[in-house]
Amino acid sequence: MVKYRVVINPRNQWATDAREAKVSPRELEVLSLVADGMDNITISHMLDIKYQTVKNNLYTVVKKLGASNVTEAFMVALAKGLLMVTDEEAKPSEKWRGMGHGMGAKKSE
Repeated sequence: MVKYRVVINPRNQWATDAREAKVSPRELEVLSLVADGMDNITISHMLDIKYQTVKNNLYTVVKKLGASNVTEAFMVALAKGLLMVTDEEAKPSEKWRGMGHGMGAKKSE
């Protein structure tokens, strides 16, 4: 069983229109944690920010990416290269900024 995690790609790998959207690393971090299955309260405790700040970050990233909800924002972020999915065993040099968290999704080999 391979576990997967979501990580933030370096800015130079983003699509041009995604760079112009000016999505912040914090917004992407919050989005990646939601993709990992965490709820807003858990994210607020993990990042030591207010619950409302988590909600604001999600609202903002959804709008910046032109999505209608968080799930669509995650799919857009993947498609535009802002985020990527990698396996949990990836070497640290293959991760950017050490962000990304176990998604809990498993793949049978």
